[in-house]
Amino acid sequence: MEKKNNTKVILAESLRSLMQKMSFQSITIKKICDEAGVVRVTFYNYFVDKYDALDYLVQSDLADGIQVHSADPVRVLIEHLASMMMNHRRFYEVAVDIEGQNGFREIFIVQMKEALQKILQVHRKRNPEHADLSDAYLAETYAVMVFYFARTWLRTSGSTEQNFIRNALKMIHSSFYDFIDA
Repeated sequence: MEKKNNTKVILAESLRSLMQKMSFQSITIKKICDEAGVVRVTFYNYFVDKYDALDYLVQSDLADGIQVHSADPVRVLIEHLASMMMNHRRFYEVAVDIEGQNGFREIFIVQMKEALQKILQVHRKRNPEHADLSDAYLAETYAVMVFYFARTWLRTSGSTEQNFIRNALKMIHSSFYDFIDA
C-alpha cells in the first residue's frame, strides 16, 4: 500500500513540477508520466485525468492545515494555506488561471469548503440569529471569499506571506468568527 501511495504522490508532484515550467494546457499525461518516470497506464491507476491530479494536490496541500482542535483553527488553516502558496507560488500562480468545469476555482472552493465545514462542526456557535444558515452554506461562502482573496494575492507581485495572513484574517475575523467559538 505504501508503494501505491508513493506513486500517486510522485505523479501529483510531477504535475506540480511541470506547472512551474509550463502552462497547464500544454501539460499532457505523457509529460506527467515522463517526469515521474512511469508508464502512461500507471497514471490512470491513480487519476482520471490531470484535473483529478490537480484536485489531489490541492486537497493534500490543505489537509495538514485542518487542525480543528487547535485554539484558533481558522488562523492555523490560513497560515498553512499562505505557507503552501509561498512554498509553491509558481504552481499556484499557474493553477489560479485554470478555468472551466474542472478549473482551479472549483477545485479550491470544494477543498476549502470541506476544511471550513470541519472547523464549523467542532466550533460553531449556536446562535438563534444564525440558525437558518447551514454549515455548508457558511463554509462555501467563506471558501469563495478565501479563493478570491488568494487569487488577488497571487496576482500581486511582491506580496508576502505575512500580508496574505494579516489581510485574510482581517476579512474573515470580522465575520467568520461570529459563527465559531475560537
